Amino acid sequence: YKGSHPDVARVLNNVAYSYDNLGDARKGLECRLQALEMCRDVYKGSHPDVAKVLDNVGYSYDKLGDARKALEYRLQALEMCRDVYKVSHPDVARVLNNVGDSYDKLGDARKALEYRLQAKEMYRDLYKVSHPDLARLLDNVGGSYDKLESAQRGLKFDAEGIEICQNLSKLSHPDVGRSSNDMVCSYDAVKEAQQELEYGVEESGLYGDLNSGSHPVFAGSLINVG
Repeated sequence: YKGSHPDVARVLNNVAYSYDNLGDARKGLECRLQALEMCRDVYKGSHPDVAKVLDNVGYSYDKLGDARKALEYRLQALEMCRDVYKVSHPDVARVLNNVGDSYDKLGDARKALEYRLQAKEMYRDLYKVSHPDLARLLDNVGGSYDKLESAQRGLKFDAEGIEICQNLSKLSHPDVGRSSNDMVCSYDAVKEAQQELEYGVEESGLYGDLNSGSHPVFAGSLINVG
């Protein structure tokens, strides 16, 4: 392809992920900015591919520790996603959650909660039954409430998250262990020592199933039990 082409932009984005895996976030950002420029040249208006690359550029800035620049690109991605999808869509919900992450890293837990709650409502609209994306989002909402010193409300969302994980996975699954750990944090905040022990033991058992030998994640869950 002699000029801009969607396939070239796609490959640039894939190269960026390879650089990420090699620990070179700066080169990853460079490739994504090239992909963004090409996508904007190919698609003159709002387009899902442009929105995805905008969000990916935000991811690169996030990896580089620049939460403000990450937020800038993620807000552009969100605006474009809303323009492209007039109704609820997984891409819109995903970017809403990412915007929440950026606000969280900038220390604005209230704004983070605002966007995460929007994402939660959209996921509930999209997924009428249990879904991993909804479970992870509920964990994030719980974390936002914890940071706002509303541990009781955070606990409610953590509990919903672990219930979904358990519905999804009748066998041991890392997401269940992670959600259990989030519940430990909330219970600790509201001084529910007995419940904390219960869920901490549950998490250690789940990670014990997943890690038959010594493993740092399993060790971490045992620390929380204590």
